[in-house]
Amino acid sequence: MFGTLELQILHEQNHHLVTQESAQASFDFALNYGVTDILWGCTQAYSRFLYHQGFRDRAMALLEQSRLASCERELSRLNILTKVQLAEFTLLNNEELGPPILPDECELTFLPNQNQAIQARMALVTSMYRLRLGKQFGVAEKYAKQALQSASAISDARTRIAAHYCQALAAFALGSSKSAKRMILDANLLSEHLNCHFTRLWIKEALLSLSPLAQDLFNDLPDDSEAKATKDPDVRIEDSSVPPVPGNAHSTITIKQISLLKCVSNGMTNREIAERLLVTEDTVKWHMKKIFSELKVTNRVQAVTEARLRGLL
Repeated sequence: MFGTLELQILHEQNHHLVTQESAQASFDFALNYGVTDILWGCTQAYSRFLYHQGFRDRAMALLEQSRLASCERELSRLNILTKVQLAEFTLLNNEELGPPILPDECELTFLPNQNQAIQARMALVTSMYRLRLGKQFGVAEKYAKQALQSASAISDARTRIAAHYCQALAAFALGSSKSAKRMILDANLLSEHLNCHFTRLWIKEALLSLSPLAQDLFNDLPDDSEAKATKDPDVRIEDSSVPPVPGNAHSTITIKQISLLKCVSNGMTNREIAERLLVTEDTVKWHMKKIFSELKVTNRVQAVTEARLRGLL
């Protein structure tokens, strides 16, 4: 059972370390013994792994195998989740010109949070379909917002990241370039904070295959690297070999402020941070004051040191 969870975590953090043999073994175990959430998590991770590696037919066959198992074991929620993933793959394969075949809302008779998870995925696939049409970007944006709202309500970070990307591309197509960049930045900050690296890669590649506008959007983004040359050697502090202690459970430090602290630890100036985070220098200064107050420090060096001690960096 732990192997199936390990597959999902490793696949998100560093999919290059996942092998087909280990993924297949985890899937076989989940297929025979896993409950819906375990089997679905393993199925989604393994099928996307295969699809990303270019084994698209195997990925589709894996989903069909999972769907058949759901029917045999009467796991109706798994059956619906598998149908949604099949619809996404079919869309990415450009096999259907019509709308994706998704479950009906009347089929969602599960717990409220389980229904919201499925609704978020369905809205996301619908948004991707509208983006592929190359028109109706306002409708694509509406469905992306629905996906984001449902995913946020149940703390589904991976769907939130994907929805942010879809909403950003729709906004970019509608002429809101600056807003689109900020949405992408928010999604990237979230993926970095939660180590959802594959989800970020997956949705980016998916949008590139669906819309030529995606390349224009991604090319127009600021440099994604945080490894900047330091201009303030007193601020740049090497990682300590001492393990960080758990942070304050009541901390009000936000994900964006953690990203700002990472920039500070790399010796970036306020202007450079503002350019990277697509905000004004005044906004950077305001966040720094909030950070100083929360961490009870008086300068940037102390802020970085305290953040590392709390495990925030």
